[in-house]
Amino acid sequence: MIVVYDGDCGLCERSRRVVESLDWLGAFTWIKSQDPAAAPLHVDPSRVWAIDGPRRWSGYAAWRQILLRLPAFYVLSAALALLPLLALLPVFDPLGERLYTWVAHNRHRLPGPTCSIPEK
Repeated sequence: MIVVYDGDCGLCERSRRVVESLDWLGAFTWIKSQDPAAAPLHVDPSRVWAIDGPRRWSGYAAWRQILLRLPAFYVLSAALALLPLLALLPVFDPLGERLYTWVAHNRHRLPGPTCSIPEK
């Protein structure tokens, strides 16, 4: 799976590093939205994207796909009585997308380097 993210965003970079440390199976290839390799993918650089062949997800849906491909997420879910896994059920999509949008719009206020993508 290819993940396109804002490489100039501190939150995005930290998220990538955490997922990479938990990606025991090497399931992800990470591409910064600023990288010329991202141009042919035609994605909105203000959102994270998960691309698996012809299937594409952005925002919260992309993070759900990422988490579902991490064995460590299942171990954590089992340790916490499946609560993290249950939070990824489709019934929670509207709430998850609202949370993703809030974080994306407020990431300039969070610690870390300033994002290259202008605040909306």
